[in-house]
Amino acid sequence: MKRQTRYFFLTLSFMFLLLSEVTATVTDSKLPTVAPIINNSCLACHSSPSNTKLNHTTTLGWINSTLIVPGNSANSRLLTVFTSNTPTAMASIKLSEKDLSALKLWIDQVKLSCPLTNSKIDYTKSDGCNCSTGYDDIRTTAGALTECRKQVVITCTANFSQVNPAMTDGCGCITGYVEQRDANKKLVSCSAPTYSFDVELKRYNRCYAQFTRAAIPYNDPRIALIKTKKMTGVQACMDLLKKAALNTSGRIKTNASGDNDLEGMQILSTFQKFHMSWFSNHNWADAATNLNGSYRGTYDLFYSGEPALLMTNALFNTNVPYSTIVTSENAFEAIRSNPSNNVYSRSVFSKYEYLGPAQERLPWTPSERIEVGNIIGIRPMNSDEIPYLVDLKQSNIEYKLPSGGGVLGSNPFFMLNQGRNLRVKTNGGAATYRRWSKYIYKDVLCREIPVIRSSDVAFLRQKMPSSDLPFRNGNSCLQCHFSIDGLAGAVRNKSVLRTGTDLQTGATNVHTILTYNYPATEAPETFLEKSDSDLNFYKRPATANLVFRTFEGAFINKQYTGTEEVGQAISELDDLYVCAASRYYRFLTGVNVDIRDYNDPMSPVTDSADEIQYRNLVIKLGKNLKKHQSLNKLIEEIIASPLYITPGKLD
Repeated sequence: MKRQTRYFFLTLSFMFLLLSEVTATVTDSKLPTVAPIINNSCLACHSSPSNTKLNHTTTLGWINSTLIVPGNSANSRLLTVFTSNTPTAMASIKLSEKDLSALKLWIDQVKLSCPLTNSKIDYTKSDGCNCSTGYDDIRTTAGALTECRKQVVITCTANFSQVNPAMTDGCGCITGYVEQRDANKKLVSCSAPTYSFDVELKRYNRCYAQFTRAAIPYNDPRIALIKTKKMTGVQACMDLLKKAALNTSGRIKTNASGDNDLEGMQILSTFQKFHMSWFSNHNWADAATNLNGSYRGTYDLFYSGEPALLMTNALFNTNVPYSTIVTSENAFEAIRSNPSNNVYSRSVFSKYEYLGPAQERLPWTPSERIEVGNIIGIRPMNSDEIPYLVDLKQSNIEYKLPSGGGVLGSNPFFMLNQGRNLRVKTNGGAATYRRWSKYIYKDVLCREIPVIRSSDVAFLRQKMPSSDLPFRNGNSCLQCHFSIDGLAGAVRNKSVLRTGTDLQTGATNVHTILTYNYPATEAPETFLEKSDSDLNFYKRPATANLVFRTFEGAFINKQYTGTEEVGQAISELDDLYVCAASRYYRFLTGVNVDIRDYNDPMSPVTDSADEIQYRNLVIKLGKNLKKHQSLNKLIEEIIASPLYITPGKLD
């Protein structure tokens, strides 16, 4: 009995603590009127104090459950579930018209106020309150808002500067650089350290090995220039990088003998392989779940590194801004040193088959196959079509050119990441290319799902139609599915098909897969019309929702149509460029900076002081990249940093 009494008072104390943390004031006068209705109809199931979805003992609990919209009974799902014909537990409870009217009046009169200065109502928060833009939330461990603290934004504009709160103006130079300040102690510039032959040669030695994957020759002419102070280590590195610059024909320079420059070939190959490492999937065997081994012909027509060529082209073509990796209308192919030596087509493939109008087997030969050998250049891809019978209708499928939006519209990227069977027709429910979305966030933006906060889910569910799909009913599931399902709409019209037998050799397992785009012939759906299985989903316009938290915590929830519009939206985010900066920083220094929502209150930052300094450096590099759009300048900034000489040592 004593133990039960102790537990009772502990529970009571805990509930009192929870109630004391609620800062939003409930001002609805009709709560006593509806209390008996709620007690009799709801609380038998929905009274868990630890789960906001099941805790309906308070008005705030109802708001957090998204069943009521304060002041708006017309859009509140509570009344809908009581009157719906859908067989749910709540619909089985029949309320009188009087009770329904009382609930409606109660919802319409619900109002919340947040007493703190500079605070505002935010129903996605546990206490119903949030700070206004420009103020930081200060909360208790239980999540109650206690203060809205004005944000102090410090911008350090000098080259090689960074935020340093210890300085009078909040700015300082990165390690190794010398500060110049004015009479008011404001940072004016950061000067490079004193010239040292040993340091500059070390810098050049390091970049030469990284760029070419080879040892520096003893007679390299740049060494003498460094020794005589006619060239710095940074200048030598950037001069070396120019060996792989592409001319107007998309090729690297040739030497005096007219041969391709060896160092240029090595550098071009190094960075193409580096850019390919950004992408998670390269194996055509995994391109669809029911290939059954008949995919080998795909190697003949498609290069799995094609998306990476967008980055490599942006690096070595000085007229191409980095943003084109998500905005380009073109696809690119590699120019190889020995294009005729295509081992795949020479030893295995000759003519594929396709089904004719009467479903007869007819031969088809690609106009060109991918080249093999050492990469010596990059050029825009030419179009090619294959006659194909789709849904018993003859179609000429353009299987090479993309749908726009750079990586997002790349056919190889779609085929390698779509993750479904052949001939799928998306329905907006279970059949959706959400795996493609997952890898857009990961490979292009350096983010693992979920990419929104748990508190965002309640807000997004307010206008979400009901669903029988399990992953659209659990908040933990929806934290991922809101982002990946929404983005997948951009490729809803696509499907992966497969060619037939090689007619000349008779081989039955040498098919190639390709992407088919169904025409959008149906009207777009509205949000409230979305269902668990829309049979016309794949024939509607490719509307997509980008639902995302930036690394700075800004919430994005916007609709676009097609990969081209989504790509344009991504190109305007700092995240695209900070992601690239983090990858180049790791490649050149070995220091990894994890990109995530750094301001998520549910995932407090636990980085060390060094990790925070690295992060700030990468963010600055990324924002600079967004301004100048030059991967060459990004590389130069990293190589010029003292941290490039002694990576991992901030002091």
